[in-house]
Order: sequence, then C-alpha cells, then structure tokens
Amino acid sequence: MIVRPYDFWLALLFDEGLRTRFTNDVEQTLSESGLSDEAQAVFAKVDLHGLALDAKGRGQYLMSALCRSFPFTVACLGTAEGADRGMRLFLKEIPSFHNLSERTLAFGSHLGELIGENLWNAKPVLVELVRAIHEFEMAVAKNTARCREAVNAGQPIPRVEKVSNSAIKRQNLVLPPFMLVSQLPVSFGVLAQALFNPAPETVWDRVQTKHSLDQARLESVASGATLPVTVVARAQVLGIQGQRGGSGAVAPLIHVSHLKMELSGRKASLFHAIKGDQKLTDYPAELQKPLRQFIDAGFVALK
Repeated sequence: MIVRPYDFWLALLFDEGLRTRFTNDVEQTLSESGLSDEAQAVFAKVDLHGLALDAKGRGQYLMSALCRSFPFTVACLGTAEGADRGMRLFLKEIPSFHNLSERTLAFGSHLGELIGENLWNAKPVLVELVRAIHEFEMAVAKNTARCREAVNAGQPIPRVEKVSNSAIKRQNLVLPPFMLVSQLPVSFGVLAQALFNPAPETVWDRVQTKHSLDQARLESVASGATLPVTVVARAQVLGIQGQRGGSGAVAPLIHVSHLKMELSGRKASLFHAIKGDQKLTDYPAELQKPLRQFIDAGFVALK
C-alpha cells in the first residue's frame, strides 16, 4: 500500500520516534516508509534542521493547548521525572483527530494512562490523589464538549442568570444543565499551594523546566491528614464567535467556562435532594439556607 506524502509528513512532524530514525538514517527510513519512489526522492531533500524546528514549534503549541484543560493533572504528573516525554508521546496521535473536543478528551485519557503507570514510583495514596484530580478535570472536559454539542444542535445557550425573590417563592428548585458534583480528598486550594498555583496557560512550560514542581510537596499533601471537599461546577457559555475555515465556511467558536465552588466536607447529598418538584420552602428548615446560597451562587436553578 502506497503511503501518501502528506500522511508521512504529518508523521514526521508529530511522531518523535519516526523523526529520530529519519534524522539518523534518511535513506533507510524512506525505504521502509511505503512512499512512492518519486515521493522518497522529494523527502530525501528535506532540511533536517528545518524539520526539527518546525516539529518543535508545532509540538510546543499543541502541548500547551492540550494541557490547558488539565492544569492540575499535568502539574501533578510534572513532578515525576520524564513525565514530559510521556505526555509528548500523544503528539503522534494528533493527525487522527479533526475535532478539538475529541482530541482534548483523547489527551485526557492519555494522561490517565500515565497516572496508572505510577511515574513517581510512589505509594498508592499519591496515585489515588492524582487519579481523583484527573477524574474531575476529565469530567469538566467532557462537560465542555457536551455543552458545545448542545449549542451547536440549537439547544438553549446555558448561562447563569440572577433570579428574583418572587421567583424563588413561586418556582421549584432544579439542578441546572451541565452541572457536575464531585467529592475530592483535598481542596484545590491545598493542591495549588503544593504546586505553586498551576495556571492553564503556563503549566506545560513549567513541566518542561520543572519550575516549582516538587514530588515531595505533592507526597506531603497525599500522605497528610485529608479534609474532603465537594466541588461543584456548572458550564456556561460566555460567547460565540464565527471562525472561518479553510473552505471559507464560518463555524461557531463557542467559549465555554465553568463556574466552580468548593464546599468543606461531603455535601453531594444536598444536591441529590433536589428532585425538581419542590419549592425552597418545601425543604426541611436546615436545608433552606444552604439551598438559598446555592441559588444565589448559580448552582441551583428554578423552573
């Protein structure tokens, strides 16, 4: 089967192993490539220095973009030696994805596999902590994808809106769409201190340089006394813009953000109690105050 030159070029850009073999022995790599003789002659003239620069620039951009959806997971993994190489292995899968959401979720799954490999060579308690953080960030990424799909399908745009006191008296309480409720062993505040506040836009750069990413600090959090928290997240669309593709068609670029709140302890039952058939005053007196706070914060809606 003849390999298309375009496919081979993408593989050279994103498959570090293939690119290394190509750089070390161009002729041998091309003879095993499946390219036509004509295409092999073209690739034999490739500027290896230019190829390396192109691949580095594209890889840096893509890894930075992919890591933005999983800042705490990436930072946790980044405390382990060689984790950056493990994360970069995903780049060779890039040509298989044409959808941003699919690519992001596939990268999230790749991170989950790296967690399972215990790159830290640490006790199970550290692995389980990072796994819990990853599961939450993965849930947020999936929720983002579902929200975009719904808006693209013409469903109402999810936005957090203020409600009046009169509406609260008249209407039933419901959980809003695209809502997540998770329980974690420690708060993101504690993790942020241990990891020196990993920011989505810079976390990949920090992993590459090992800047303020210390496995011992992460182990201290994992092994210390835990104070479980309940994390609530609600997807909202902050804006929709037109993005012109190569064919000239305009596709909507949907900006989804998550409103988040942490509650001390295991409080998921407060949200599980909301069935959609009761007004605020119908709930037990001890629940009415926290439920009202959730309404005001945008985590409980009315219908």
